[in-house]
Amino acid sequence: MNTDQPLSDTERDVLTLASIANPLPLDVVKAVIGLDDAATSDIVDRLGASGLLDVDRRGVTAVDPGAPPARTSMLATRLLDELDERRAPSALTAAAAWAAGRSERAFADYQTAISEANADTSTLVDRAIEAGEDCGADPAAIAGLRVLRARSRRNRGQSVEAMSDLEAALGHLEGAALVDALAFAGAVEDDMQHPADAERYVAMGMLVAASLGLEDKLGSLQTLHGRVLSRIGFSREADDSFDRGLQLVETHGTEVQHFYASLNKAWTAFDRGWMAQAEQGYSAALRDAERIESKVSAANQEIALARAKFGSGDPSGAVAGLERARAVAATADAPVLEFLATIAEVEGALLYERPAEASTSVARLRGIVETSFPAWVNRLATLEARVELQAGDRAAARRCVDTGLEATPYGANGVRLRSELEAISLAAADNWDAKRAAELNDRIIQAGWLGLAAWFMTERARRDRDPSVAMIAAGMAHRLGNPMLAARAVNVAESWEDPRAGAVAHAVERVARSLPEDWASDFTARSFVAPALYRAGQTEHTDDGALIAGLDSALAAAGLSGLDVLSPAQRRAAGLIAAPSKVRSAVRWLAPLAGAAAVAALVAVMLAPEPLEPVVVSQPPPVDVPIPTTQPGLGERIIPTPEDPLFGQSPFSGGETRNAVYDVAIGEPIGIYWRQPVSGFVTEDPVLQGKALYVGTSIGRVYSFDIDNEGSLIFDDDAESIVAPMTVDQVSFDQGGQSRSFVFYGDDEGVLYMRNIDDSRGVAWEVDLGSPVSGPPLVRTDYVVVATVDGVLYKLAGSNAEVLARYPEEGVVEGGLIGALAAGDGTVYARTDDGRILLLDEESMTLNCEVAMGAAQAVTDPLLAEGRWFIGTATTAVFSFEDGSCSSGGGIPAYQVDVPIDFSAPVVDGVMWNAADGLLLAISLSDGQLPFTPSNLEATVTSPPVVAGDYVLVGATRSGRHELVWVERSTGLPVWRFPLDLPLSTRPVVGDGVIIVATDTELIAIAAPAG
Repeated sequence: MNTDQPLSDTERDVLTLASIANPLPLDVVKAVIGLDDAATSDIVDRLGASGLLDVDRRGVTAVDPGAPPARTSMLATRLLDELDERRAPSALTAAAAWAAGRSERAFADYQTAISEANADTSTLVDRAIEAGEDCGADPAAIAGLRVLRARSRRNRGQSVEAMSDLEAALGHLEGAALVDALAFAGAVEDDMQHPADAERYVAMGMLVAASLGLEDKLGSLQTLHGRVLSRIGFSREADDSFDRGLQLVETHGTEVQHFYASLNKAWTAFDRGWMAQAEQGYSAALRDAERIESKVSAANQEIALARAKFGSGDPSGAVAGLERARAVAATADAPVLEFLATIAEVEGALLYERPAEASTSVARLRGIVETSFPAWVNRLATLEARVELQAGDRAAARRCVDTGLEATPYGANGVRLRSELEAISLAAADNWDAKRAAELNDRIIQAGWLGLAAWFMTERARRDRDPSVAMIAAGMAHRLGNPMLAARAVNVAESWEDPRAGAVAHAVERVARSLPEDWASDFTARSFVAPALYRAGQTEHTDDGALIAGLDSALAAAGLSGLDVLSPAQRRAAGLIAAPSKVRSAVRWLAPLAGAAAVAALVAVMLAPEPLEPVVVSQPPPVDVPIPTTQPGLGERIIPTPEDPLFGQSPFSGGETRNAVYDVAIGEPIGIYWRQPVSGFVTEDPVLQGKALYVGTSIGRVYSFDIDNEGSLIFDDDAESIVAPMTVDQVSFDQGGQSRSFVFYGDDEGVLYMRNIDDSRGVAWEVDLGSPVSGPPLVRTDYVVVATVDGVLYKLAGSNAEVLARYPEEGVVEGGLIGALAAGDGTVYARTDDGRILLLDEESMTLNCEVAMGAAQAVTDPLLAEGRWFIGTATTAVFSFEDGSCSSGGGIPAYQVDVPIDFSAPVVDGVMWNAADGLLLAISLSDGQLPFTPSNLEATVTSPPVVAGDYVLVGATRSGRHELVWVERSTGLPVWRFPLDLPLSTRPVVGDGVIIVATDTELIAIAAPAG
């Protein structure tokens, strides 16, 4: 047939039918078009010869020839009738129904076809979802199909697309289906190196399973929870979760749930470095994988087993397993298999020091990542860095580390990989930082990543020339079942004659008997292999008793029993960490209160005979960093004030939103501009307005300072003790409605003063409110809003203090009022002394709503930021609500921490900075995660934090010394400190290039010019 000639109408119809549903039997084509056998055969042969039609024993298949829609619909309708009459397979009737415009029928038939299929259903699922959406089918039915498609996409390495399907499905599922989908979402997030996000999905799944009494699913989820907890660095919590989960699975679980529980345990062992345990677990999973899941799953377990075999000393078995997995990958639509197999190859080449293979494999992995797995560029960079480091190119290794860090998130999602990258960076550094390396090694041990710890401890021993540390690393690697790593550590210690080395030598000898043929010839070329084999030949019998005893002795002295983490101080005493480190308070991972805590409470009911206290998933230990010391005498070094006048706007707590964030430019402290003593004690935060600084004292004096020239002016000697921060603002007071600035302050006798900032005019008015004010007034052009301790909110005329309105209209607020009012968008926020928050309409002074949280009593002033308001509570949670509302709305309802909440936390750029005890926690408002590991200031925080430009400033006391600490917002790390004679309890006041702190008896203007 000449393909240049136009097709006849009949030929087009045949092609259209073969494109609608295929492969389509020839007798169906004949019946629909109305041809006889000869004509049908002739047309099919001609179209087949031209390449327009594929013909096999099952029927014909074609690409849509582009027939007019009406013609296609008519043919599809006739085809559907014919197929129905013949009771054809559902896959064919579904396709015909879809082409005929009958999407509801197509949706039903596609679902049937999926249930009947015994092979890949991905195409059927895609078409079913499309048909279901077109006909407006039950969202729950479509949701189930989305979960199916997500599983197929995961096998193809399309994790992002899989999560998109799951997110669309979760809101429409319920019961056991919802539990399964949440568990799968956790697994996919874990694939994408998001263990913290995985933990959140798993925790939600546990919540649903517990609430429905699905003990089997709860047990399986508990083991997955243990796996992701381990990846975030919570080894003890992970073990607890495994213990509970395995107990439930053993009692209630199905065969499939036993399979997943065992697999989760094997993965956790591998992540931690327990190679022998991982090998056993993966071997068991491999036996059941194909029968329970699929050939792809079995190949996946082959690869996991190969990775463990490389570590445990069976490289021959590992190579054979990878060959079997690749044979499956060649026939399955699962590119993830080749991806994982190549990772395994790189790991094996690194462990057995085969540089040419390592370089080749990592180059191949780079191509796979760039083409199909871009989210894994950080893992690729980590392996590339190790390859370069082993090849001796430290500079190249550091460049790879930089690439990996740039692609790895801060917080829990990235903590494991960032720790590994930091370890490689230190090992690749030209100048060795022994102290930082020791601290990092300790944190890795605390997290339970013991394989990484043993490797890095070996690098430490090499750089420190410390054979004792190397032998501890050898004992750890041997205990983990990693003979090559153990031998390398003994070699670094140069201790092959040590009696403890015998067990390692015999382990290397066993490896030598399990080498692939092409590996055997150069195995002894490794620097640590020949001495190991020689030592094995000289020792007929040996056991690992001495080696393990040495390790146990070191770990026991370090507070580690069986490689379980206990006291950092004990680890330090054993020499495993070098620098002082004082963790003042255990900190747990932040999580939405409605999630993890509720999960824990429900799970506890099912796992224990009596109720247990709810717990929150633990947070990684804070990073302990040395706070840079300042030069001696810095507090006495007088710096001339700059030519450009000092200036700033630093109202109490940042202003009426009470969000202490200042847009200023400051830098390193270089000295002081001035010191100024005051009479009495400074009781409240100073206020900076332009060049004037205002501060009140305990004997009723109100000072105004010119921050440029140290000049001071005493406003008032007659007031009693000043009990609330001052407010400086403009009020319409003169005739004609002109406004001028006044300062407002209240004393402990209940008198509120409005005084001209120009003292020659004195007090404009004073009013006795009968009770001290609870905080600074809210000042408007025409009126002032102020709260009193006995429980009344007044709206006073700015001109004469006449009461315009009050809340309540009669009586007082039960419990009284405490702290500072906040205001925004016409709403006033007031805190009661019994821990409630009142929201009032500022115009009418009437109550809009009230938040009463029971045990979660408010302990900080309300704070407004980024469309929400926040309140710290006695339950160590920060609650979050929509602006002007008592509803938590769509945001995270609460951020749960495990430190007492002492101060309101300023919020800037989506991050909330919480300071308590000796910790500074930066919390992302969007997901409750930490952008970086919290800093341990090694001190007690004494003042509320403020955000000033690129820094967070906070007062602290450590070992009897008082100071102001600068912390970088971008890293969370302390960078400078300024020594003080007395504690700082009020907020620092910040202007451009100047920071003013008020100790009990004096004010100090610290010179901190930007740049």
